[in-house]
Amino acid sequence: MSSLDSGSPLSAEQADPKGLLRAALAQASGAHGLGHATRDIVLAWLMSLSPGIDPAMAARVMLPLGERLPGTIGGDLAEIAHWPSDRLDCYARSRRRRLA
Repeated sequence: MSSLDSGSPLSAEQADPKGLLRAALAQASGAHGLGHATRDIVLAWLMSLSPGIDPAMAARVMLPLGERLPGTIGGDLAEIAHWPSDRLDCYARSRRRRLA
């Protein structure tokens, strides 16, 4: 399941449960711009995901929105999308074997 189009589809509400990325887009288009650093927004978004939601899958859902987001958010989402859980699990398993 490491391809970018694998897994069950998520809704935008599942992929951005607190609306942080959508709010960043709305704020960026306003007169005052963003009130937070873009990395802070991405980190808060990652922490808002429900347990069991693969951040890479959620990032893929939000990528079209990311193209219009300010700063590095779109690039950060693209990077996250390339690291699905199963790909990270392979690295963790091989590291545990080397440490044993």
